[in-house]
Amino acid sequence: MAPFKSEDINNFVSLDYNLEVPIEQLWWLSFVDNNLPKGTQFLGVVIVNAIDFLGAVSKAHHLNINPGGEIVGVPIPMKMKIDKSYINCLLSRQECERDLKEFEIPSSALYKYQS
Repeated sequence: MAPFKSEDINNFVSLDYNLEVPIEQLWWLSFVDNNLPKGTQFLGVVIVNAIDFLGAVSKAHHLNINPGGEIVGVPIPMKMKIDKSYINCLLSRQECERDLKEFEIPSSALYKYQS
């Protein structure tokens, strides 16, 4: 093979790859059990870092903070600041209502999973 010469650069084809590197973001996972009596169906909220919804569910399970039941999740907007003490733990209804009440989940962004 002949050595590469600078004038040969025009013979190369430019390939434009659109490779997006997935990034982790915070996910809000809400757990309910519709088989329980009304008023007790809410099992809690988990906030975890993950690439996607199933990754968030898997991480909650791996961290042993998945209380079971049906899961609804949504990515948390990056502009929203969440206190680090709320990440990677199971949050009660009281904690959510007291400290995270400004977080509204748009129904169009919901992901659903039943464990």
